Amino acid sequence: MDEAFKKTAEFFNMLYEEGLIWNGSFEADSSMAFNASLIKENVAKIGSFGVWGDQEITNQEVHDQYVAVPRLQGEDGMTGFECNYSELQDSSDTAITTTCKFPHVVARFVDYMVGDPEISVTSNWGAIGYNYEKDEDGILRTPLDENGNYKPLNPDYKNFGEARINSTTCRGSMIVQNEYYDTVCGYTFDAVKLLEMQKENGKDDIMEEYDTIPRVLMTQEEIQRLAQIQPTISDIVDRYITTWVTGGVDDASWDSYKTELEGAGLNELVEIYQGAVDRAASAAN
Repeated sequence: MDEAFKKTAEFFNMLYEEGLIWNGSFEADSSMAFNASLIKENVAKIGSFGVWGDQEITNQEVHDQYVAVPRLQGEDGMTGFECNYSELQDSSDTAITTTCKFPHVVARFVDYMVGDPEISVTSNWGAIGYNYEKDEDGILRTPLDENGNYKPLNPDYKNFGEARINSTTCRGSMIVQNEYYDTVCGYTFDAVKLLEMQKENGKDDIMEEYDTIPRVLMTQEEIQRLAQIQPTISDIVDRYITTWVTGGVDDASWDSYKTELEGAGLNELVEIYQGAVDRAASAAN
């Protein structure tokens, strides 16, 4: 609904017209062929990816050609916003339902996963012999070569992500407390690299400028209503994005976009989320 969204669509249409946006980017899921091409290419491509994507590129020379983009100046200010992924997001990591036939077994399993710091760490980021080895002090460390790059311990897996996926039975329940670092394990290789890139992106300044939306709880009625209206709203947004990027945006299509969103219940969706945020703020005070 913000005019800035329209301007952004115009900008991406310009990139598309210049041949800088790959047609496959509009697919629901990236194809295996495209993912494989990113990993195996002998030259870096113009583009972007988020979070840990660069670690799947095993050609180190190509990998090193990708760099974090510094915070950019737009016509209405600086780019960037804060996502609150740095705090405890959910206290309901594990639930035992009333229909569980052996709740004591599940409880014992959870206790095993969270009770031993080493088990918590390796069940999330990768097993010893895959993504971890112990140093002379018995601390779990990610294997790195003399240049600080990831060094595979298992020949079947070439990068951190592959070794992680194939050596962890699950990614929870697990708890990794601050005091585990440098007493049980070192900081994870992927997180260290990610933080370096985030700082280049302007993380410190952005955190000073923005207040993140807290994790909020919804009533059952709110959850059910969101399940009814949110998919339609998301479909409308995705459809118009594809149309605008490939064909451009004009005033008529922009007005049609806003009308469709209002008809799909956008205002109600905002009210539901705003109510949950207000309740959380009230409880905190």
